[in-house]
Amino acid sequence: MFLALRRVQVAASDFARSRRFYGEILGLVEAGGFEKDWVEFGLGPVIIRVVPLRPGEVSSKNQVSLILSTTSIDKTLSHLKEKGVTVSRAPHEEFTGRFAEILDPDGYRIIVYQPSELHPDEEWVPLSRVDDIVREKADVPQPVRKKTPVEKQREAIKKAREKEKLKAQKAREAEQKRRERERLRIQKARDAEKRARERERMRLVKEKETEKKARERERERALKEKEAKKKRREKERLAALRAKERAKKAVARERNGREKQREKVREKVREKVHERPAAKEKPKSGRGPGRPRKDRSLLGAPPAQGSEG
Repeated sequence: MFLALRRVQVAASDFARSRRFYGEILGLVEAGGFEKDWVEFGLGPVIIRVVPLRPGEVSSKNQVSLILSTTSIDKTLSHLKEKGVTVSRAPHEEFTGRFAEILDPDGYRIIVYQPSELHPDEEWVPLSRVDDIVREKADVPQPVRKKTPVEKQREAIKKAREKEKLKAQKAREAEQKRRERERLRIQKARDAEKRARERERMRLVKEKETEKKARERERERALKEKEAKKKRREKERLAALRAKERAKKAVARERNGREKQREKVREKVREKVHERPAAKEKPKSGRGPGRPRKDRSLLGAPPAQGSEG
């Protein structure tokens, strides 16, 4: 289930202060680290790993914990759960692998660790890298150690895995690029079809607008012609009415003129009648005695031409 005891982890409330304590005051060799996320010290196979407290945590006894490595963190946790072990934190991914946390009977925290493929050297420690660093610090010449067949086999397997991984990565990238190109091609085709449909729609809209404008112009022209015809008929009617009125007025003037002329003639006749002496006229043949001659002008006959001034 477990491979080895790899580290003892210390969660520090002040990361910089703890780093100086273990490195400068205790004199432990700094074997590795990453910015302000973690740092490792040690003098042998077991390493002290210093990390900052997580947000919301306070310094307590549970900030010092053991780290046990395993090949399959899921199977290990399932087996431990069957044994009644409490899992205080579910597995989560980090840069160097997957981590989970369990508790011992007294409540002390134990970290279960599964190394990632990017850090295969974390799976075994035939000779700690910390020991190599210590020898370098002590100016002790390192003996040339030949690689064992197991190490060579593991290195070959690692290289083959790396090559296979790179090949698979290139294949995935090529497939992804091909899919992206196909997607872009389909998208361009869809865009072109969409633009063609839009152009056709705009053409139809323009044709409809043109037809509508033509019908509107025709309707306006018909209305204008109708209005012009109506105005022309109205003018003709008014002209006819004016002509009729003028004719009536002319007839009335003529009638009034004749009336005035007749009135003048009557006045002259009356004046003449009043001026004549009361002598008896001799009766003519065919007329009775004393019968006066009828005056035609008094009976409404039109006067002779030239009789009036």
